[in-house]
Amino acid sequence: MSVVTSQVHLGSIVINDQQSGKELGRRLLETSTTDWKLRDFNAAITSQVLYGLDTTWLLKGDLKRLDAAQVQWLRQMLHIPSAYYSRITDETV
Repeated sequence: MSVVTSQVHLGSIVINDQQSGKELGRRLLETSTTDWKLRDFNAAITSQVLYGLDTTWLLKGDLKRLDAAQVQWLRQMLHIPSAYYSRITDETV
């Protein structure tokens, strides 16, 4: 049997030297990525806003309002300035 200094178990790193710095650093790096933020956005915000709206009639103005709110939230979350300053269109966001 060989001695292992660290091992991944259930998504966490188990280290035999009793220090949590490596695990904390890994988790902070993982949560700062764009993929993680977008996954969290879709899971929390989008589902909460759209819950129950599938049975209602939405007008064109309502759909535009939902699209504008979504783009605004994504720009804030990803630190993208408005289209006037950044030249990044809403469709790209």
